[in-house]
Amino acid sequence: MLESYLDIVDQEYQRVSGGGRNILLVHYNGELSQSDMKLPEKMKAKDGPAVVQYEYDYRAIQEPIEPFLGMVYGLVMKFGDGDLEAFMEQAGVYELHKDIFRFYWKTGEAVRREPIIRTELEYEKKRMIDEIVSMIFAAAELHPFLLILNRMQIANHSTVEVLYQLARDKRKSCFGIILGLSDSVAFPTYTAHLWEKFTEYLDDEGCIASIGTAGNPITMNENIPHFRDLGEKHFISIRNHVTFLDIQTAEFYIDKMLPLLEDDAFGISEETKVNAYYVAFQATFLMPDLSHALDIVGRLETIYKADPDAMDPFYYRHLLILLRMYQNELKEAQELLQEGLKDPGLTEEWRFVYLLREAMVRMSAWNNIFFCRENLQLSEELISGLKKRGYYNHLAYIELYAYDNDKASVEKAVDKKSPHFEEVLRLVEKTGNRFLMNLAYEKNIMISSSYGLNHIALYYFHMDTMDL
Repeated sequence: MLESYLDIVDQEYQRVSGGGRNILLVHYNGELSQSDMKLPEKMKAKDGPAVVQYEYDYRAIQEPIEPFLGMVYGLVMKFGDGDLEAFMEQAGVYELHKDIFRFYWKTGEAVRREPIIRTELEYEKKRMIDEIVSMIFAAAELHPFLLILNRMQIANHSTVEVLYQLARDKRKSCFGIILGLSDSVAFPTYTAHLWEKFTEYLDDEGCIASIGTAGNPITMNENIPHFRDLGEKHFISIRNHVTFLDIQTAEFYIDKMLPLLEDDAFGISEETKVNAYYVAFQATFLMPDLSHALDIVGRLETIYKADPDAMDPFYYRHLLILLRMYQNELKEAQELLQEGLKDPGLTEEWRFVYLLREAMVRMSAWNNIFFCRENLQLSEELISGLKKRGYYNHLAYIELYAYDNDKASVEKAVDKKSPHFEEVLRLVEKTGNRFLMNLAYEKNIMISSSYGLNHIALYYFHMDTMDL
């Protein structure tokens, strides 16, 4: 079986050497380890395609889109003069995502400067997958590569998403990817449906090979990752998945982690439990159904009532505010915010966060909203705080929904563009947020129509068509 596998590797290496590209799924039965694969010397030649081998670990918590982020970084460092900024520009990375890649490649921890707006989640997820696919193509332009992956059945959700999109992208390029998959190990349930679509596509394209006695995967338990010595290293890994918007994989790990927190036999400290629940909230808050996030806050509430010093009270209140906001319990959210803003212990940073949330609450959290019926007066403290922190996306939402809501302002639009609308377009150009641009025109079309100003609605409609 190993000899047959190496023959396939050689075949794909020759394909990439000749300027071709391919993604090939190789089924095999039983266990096949890359440590047993001795690649021929010709695959180590500096002038040939770079050969990268990677094997997934049954018990490890994977990194987001593993191993593509590490592979891309290595190729840029070796063949692209290490200029990550130019590389991200070439790959069309979304402005709001650049910090995530910068921090991750520098520290191993994905950090985002401006928080995601929950209603933009699907848009951002699509852009994240798109830009990683573009990075792979851009990396292949720097130098052709052959990536050999093994134990693919346990690859995380974002990795399979990237591969599926990569396979369907017909751009010409020079790379090869071999996906080794054991038919003796079942797919985890959270990736099974995506794998079904992906393998069906590969089968239609003639990109599946079988060696040995490969057949359909047998039924067995899912692979369970290690959570030995549960602590910050695990939380960073799960947060990385959340920040890269792989919520499905984060949820998979959280579902395995939570039972440990409730089992006294593991002796997990209250501090570790609190930090674990914080991470769990970050993921569950971005799920379509907020019931899981409510459950997490309920567990935190139990700890808080028993020992208020066990967690940051401002952080805990913030979680409650977020839930109220997106459950359309705006009055309750406003009450929590006012309580927090009056707290004498409120720090400068938490004051900014609460002021931002208060502004969002006054605009229905920008959740299922077309427009507001009145203009809002927002503090200079909030606006300067947004600019200081580079929260340009939030600032654009405020410019869009807080102003130009009265009939008189709407009527002036044809003669002279509103400075607020002009600022929205400027900020949209700065961030590259096409989703918000669509909302901007939609808001102005809808509010013009509501006032019976159909000629102005048509004016914005034609402007939108021109921008598209």
